[in-house]
Amino acid sequence: MSRKKTLVGIGLIVAIMALTGWMLFKDQPITRLLQILGRLKPGWLVLGLGLMLVFVGCEALCSHLVLGRLGHRAPYRHCLGYSFVGFYVSSITPSATGGQPAQVYYMSKDGIPAAHGALNMMLIAVCYQVVVMGYALAIVLLRFDLVTNLGTGLGLLLLYGVVTLVRSLLEPRLVGKRVGLPPLAALACMYVGFRAFGVAGMVLAPLAGVLARQLWASGVLRGLFSRL
Repeated sequence: MSRKKTLVGIGLIVAIMALTGWMLFKDQPITRLLQILGRLKPGWLVLGLGLMLVFVGCEALCSHLVLGRLGHRAPYRHCLGYSFVGFYVSSITPSATGGQPAQVYYMSKDGIPAAHGALNMMLIAVCYQVVVMGYALAIVLLRFDLVTNLGTGLGLLLLYGVVTLVRSLLEPRLVGKRVGLPPLAALACMYVGFRAFGVAGMVLAPLAGVLARQLWASGVLRGLFSRL
């Protein structure tokens, strides 16, 4: 049965790849595509592929370290599989929203609780944002002339960034106080809900967290798990 499921999964992936390729290239002449490919330098393609593999490997290393700190002996090869799953599913889902939930799902299949998997993905996402902010700060400090050339557009962009930062800092606290969740738990619920179901998930996930907390406090969930 396991082998049959594997073959079905491989067949489904091949079918999706074939359908995607057909939709992308159905209106493009094959001769033009071959001409464009002929202009490409193989060295740059190999370098790009290598950097993609380095990216996936570094994310797998982050997951290995974080999950290890959380008390899970997750082999690096499993973490590498989680990263490839996230990379692939993010590539085929709108706005790359399916990668992290798929990674959490496969972690849970290996015995890692969904809460720890979600926390792992949230920490990695925070690291991404810190690195991006570091890039931006380096540009401001080293090449401020590039920043001044943007003119009014830069001011609007900075204003949007400040508003987004303030909202990201205050929203978990406000939502947490209103619904009765700690700020970190509210932030985790909002992040997982948004990544899984978009804006509606970001709104409903904290409410689901409150419901789960109340059910646990009342003993309903504990009684259910004890029966299992």
